This record gives sequence, C-alpha cells and structure tokens, in this order.
Amino acid sequence: MIALGHGAVEFPLILLLYLGLSESLANTIVHKVIGLVGGAIMIYIGFQKLKMRKEKSEEYQNPKGSLKHSSFVAGLIATAANPYFFISWATIGAALVENAAFFGLIGLLIFTLTHWSCDFLWDTFVSVSVFKSRRFWTQKVFNLVFIVCFAILVCFGLWFIISALL
Repeated sequence: MIALGHGAVEFPLILLLYLGLSESLANTIVHKVIGLVGGAIMIYIGFQKLKMRKEKSEEYQNPKGSLKHSSFVAGLIATAANPYFFISWATIGAALVENAAFFGLIGLLIFTLTHWSCDFLWDTFVSVSVFKSRRFWTQKVFNLVFIVCFAILVCFGLWFIISALL
C-alpha cells in the first residue's frame, strides 16, 4: 500500500515529464521553491511525528485493525512531501523518461512498471523486515527510532532550505 501511495504521486509525474514538464522543472526558481516548500514540510512533519510518538507507539503495540488506508496515505504523503523526489525526477528522472520515450509509449510503460516494481520490492522488504522484527521493538527502541527519524527529517528539511537559499 505504501508503494501504491508512492505510485499515486509518481505515475502522473512520469506522464507529465513525458508530455514536456521537464523544461519547466529545469528552471532554477522552481528548484528553489521546491527546496523551500519541501524543506519546510519536512521540518513540520518531523515535529508532528515527534509529538505523536507516544500515540503511535501504542497503535504499533496494539494495532486496532487494518492499516491499508493509512499505509497508502503514508506512501503518498512521504513521496509528495519529499523535495528530493521532485528534484531527482526533474534531473535524472527526466533523462530516464526521455530515454524510455525513445521507444515510444510502450517504452515509457515498460520503464514505469519496472521502476515501480523496484519501489514495490523495496517497500515490501522494509515492511516485512519491520514486521518480523516486531518483538525487538521495545518502547525504548520505538522512541529512539522516532527521535532519529525526527532528527533526519529536520536536518534534511534545513539542508533543503539552506540549499535553496544559496
């Protein structure tokens, strides 16, 4: 479901790049706006997650049902709020789409499905690894993971903002 959420952002972006969006994204001002807005969103999400860690810990320890909907939304938000995602697609991703487009729409479709399959396999590996290691996730470990993730989000957010201002 996380990979589907990611794909919900990525598939339209690949199509837009195929249709010519890459010229607009090559603009320096667009990169700066993506860096500033994306960096601010990452910092905000970091602080929100830190504030919610106790509630999330209780949900993780005592799940109340299916998380399919929230996993999809998590994949969508994590992708849409990541400025590096858009910057990477505006640069190397645009080149990959252009190379795939050389083989027409079928080339683009094969590229997109292959790329998404890799995303799906990675997300599955991470999900299974976390699920299988659940017994090791004490409250201390859970808090440590949340604090590390908070620090990473805030540091990357600051890095994107500073990079956009330079």
